[in-house]
Amino acid sequence: METITIHDPGYDLETIILQDPTYDPDYGLNLKPEVEQELIESLKEIKEGKKGIPIEEVIRQLGL
Repeated sequence: METITIHDPGYDLETIILQDPTYDPDYGLNLKPEVEQELIESLKEIKEGKKGIPIEEVIRQLGL
């Protein structure tokens, strides 16, 4: 199977993702410092065993 990339004319993102589920369209882009810091803090909390927001609460907050 030929590899398709987003740089090919007429690319289909769904086909690319199905072809390679590890595809990351943001690969190589830099995070804003504040976003990077939030991510670091979030990962630290996970390692410390802190729980996130329960899915039911997220659903309620989003009005779903």
